[in-house]
Amino acid sequence: MSGANKNIIMLGKNFPVSDYYRDHIVDALTISRAGKWWSAVLVIEHPTNKKRFICLYRWEKKDGVWKTRKNFKINSMKDADKLVEIINTLKEKM
Repeated sequence: MSGANKNIIMLGKNFPVSDYYRDHIVDALTISRAGKWWSAVLVIEHPTNKKRFICLYRWEKKDGVWKTRKNFKINSMKDADKLVEIINTLKEKM
């Protein structure tokens, strides 16, 4: 196993995603992790078609186990660019 593949597997083990995606995490960043809540953005390569997508996750720790409470999948660069544009516009109103 190459070093790059080993890093991907280690990444996957650090984030509580389904077994289906766990070994296919390309990159991930935690937004916040406090108390019983954890939010992160992950880049995942789909196991069958190998297309990459971005997924925003929010987990809750309940009875010692992280459970997915929300997720939001972005499948295209166009959608990702539009989301960034909208967030940049709306953050000025916070």
